[in-house]
Amino acid sequence: MFLLRGKILYLQYLALLGETNARPDLRVINWFSLRNVGTLNMEGVKLTVPLLKILCDVLCDHEETERIALIDANLDDDGIVHLCKVLEAMPGLLSINFSRNRLTYFGIKSLAQALSKHTSLQEIDLSHNEIDDEGLEFLTRLIEKNPDIDSLNLSHNNLSGEDEKHFEGFAKAVGSLKLLTALKFRHNKLHDSAAAALAKVTQAHPAIIEIALGKNNIGDEGAHALFTALHENQCVQKIDLSHNKIGTKGVEALKALLQTNTTIQSVDFSNSREVVGGPELNGFGELQDIDFSGFAVNRL
Repeated sequence: MFLLRGKILYLQYLALLGETNARPDLRVINWFSLRNVGTLNMEGVKLTVPLLKILCDVLCDHEETERIALIDANLDDDGIVHLCKVLEAMPGLLSINFSRNRLTYFGIKSLAQALSKHTSLQEIDLSHNEIDDEGLEFLTRLIEKNPDIDSLNLSHNNLSGEDEKHFEGFAKAVGSLKLLTALKFRHNKLHDSAAAALAKVTQAHPAIIEIALGKNNIGDEGAHALFTALHENQCVQKIDLSHNKIGTKGVEALKALLQTNTTIQSVDFSNSREVVGGPELNGFGELQDIDFSGFAVNRL
């Protein structure tokens, strides 16, 4: 019955190709004969709705699947609804990677509902989508249910943190992930209040090594909150605050941090439009083992 079902789905795929004059993809053809799908990686396969339905028919026989990566797959909110029906029936799911697609908060809502009973997720990559602050509530639910997440990537979305109540709740959930090693929020629209909320996450977190907040809207206030929180931190080694709105007051806060914290190895301040130079920058020359090049501070 398994082989027969695979043959039927294969013929459906060929019929679909006949309608679109597309060439068969060997990665897709391989779906139909797999007896065990522990990992499904379909990077670059453009999932039209008919093809996505065929994929879902394949996956419905594979509750053992632990890792799914549909990267740059043209996956939108309508498409994720079809996929959620099979994700719900995969109790051992460990990793989902839906980066470089077109998901908005509608898609994240569907995803959070489908995974509402999952508690084993370790990796979530939703970078390069169109998720805004309306998706924070559903992201929070997803994170709270899965305390063993060690990799979370939300870079290249539309998060701003302007809804401070929802973002603080989201940041608190992120802070509860004791295995998380990086805050990945590059290329969003985060403001000072969001940076301050994330600063509370880093203050005593036992595992975060990297803070990636480049290309946002963070100014002196947010930078000051973050640098103040890190004075006693002994884990964070790398900070990216490039392409923000940080000025000389933020630089002064960084100088004070580097005088007390020797764990931090590099801070990228490049393309900080509000920094105009002056005595605040001269003070870096007094710090030992610091390379100050291209407005990136690196310990030698």
